[in-house]
Amino acid sequence: MEQTYKEQKRTLSGVLKELRKRAQIERVVDQRLWRFLEMRNSFVHNISEVPGWNLQTRKGRDAAKKFLIELTMLAMAITSLFGCLFLVSAKDEFGTDLAEDSDMWRKEMARIIEKQFGLLARKILAGRRGKLVLVHSKD
Repeated sequence: MEQTYKEQKRTLSGVLKELRKRAQIERVVDQRLWRFLEMRNSFVHNISEVPGWNLQTRKGRDAAKKFLIELTMLAMAITSLFGCLFLVSAKDEFGTDLAEDSDMWRKEMARIIEKQFGLLARKILAGRRGKLVLVHSKD
């Protein structure tokens, strides 16, 4: 609610373009981000663009299911990566463990996310500084 109208109208595409300017993103990650954007836009704006999507036939429902599973997996991976950026940035740059005061479930989720995405998150953070940085895993 505190955002200006202009800030509210920023598109995901604009955010991804800005991310490219500010950080070095590995090609495979960049491709996944843009694949997610493309799939998300098809789903939200024009579901008929989804190849084979037809809820009236078994084959069409299978195509819809496959599409939705891929979109969901991409969304979860991207959300986890960006969450991990906050986790490792807080830990490495400010000495703060964001999950420290959380319950055991949240602490374990943070640990799993950092284990899976921590190295990549640290590479992205190192790339945003425009200088070479030793990238290491905390595990």
